[in-house]
Amino acid sequence: MSENCNSFPTDKAEYYYRCRISDLEFVKKKYDSYNNWLIKNNDVILKESSKEERDEIKKKLKKLISDFDKYADIIINKENINSEEDYKRYMADIMLIANE
Repeated sequence: MSENCNSFPTDKAEYYYRCRISDLEFVKKKYDSYNNWLIKNNDVILKESSKEERDEIKKKLKKLISDFDKYADIIINKENINSEEDYKRYMADIMLIANE
């Protein structure tokens, strides 16, 4: 959100515009696409690793996708977001997940 934002938008259309939700939707698609590619090609990429290690990495990637999507969907759908603080908290959660 911009620093000159006087009040948090309550209107869905204004929220979508001011919070740049289309950018988040784009990032979500790319994040899911890249991680799903890694899951699909895990056996080739990590051919030197044991099956157990590869399975553990797949499991972690699936959890990251699930968590990322959960928080992104909360922001995209404006669920339980009633203030800029709520918005920032969920964005911070997404950033932590994306940096895993």
